[in-house]
Amino acid sequence: MKMHTSSITLRLCLIIVCSVFLLTGCLSATTQIPYATSVPPEELCTIKFAGNLTVKNFDEKEVNWSSDFGDYWFSVQLPAGEHTFMVDYDQTMNRAWIQRRNIPLTYDFTAGRTYQVAMAGFGVHLLVTDITE
Repeated sequence: MKMHTSSITLRLCLIIVCSVFLLTGCLSATTQIPYATSVPPEELCTIKFAGNLTVKNFDEKEVNWSSDFGDYWFSVQLPAGEHTFMVDYDQTMNRAWIQRRNIPLTYDFTAGRTYQVAMAGFGVHLLVTDITE
């Protein structure tokens, strides 16, 4: 009986450890969006978008940038300067689906910096944060 109990405990511990690694990996995973540009690396900035956002338009050009399934972020390197995005937002919370379409975002990005874009206030507005380390 003692052998059976320790076997169950070991299996339970393995399940918990694997679950933690899986969740940690999903929360930190980032999809890289390629953007064709001939701009030198020192003139680029990196923009990380939350996975519940989809960029539909970038500087009046139609795009469809979003995260891969399971990734919590997607990022794109763009030339620094002022850019305008049109963004869609989809979020499921407590059996409710929050959806916003065509949210405009204009921001002046600095070269060499990393920014994070996420929804704030249950779909009220987009929040841009400089997260350069």
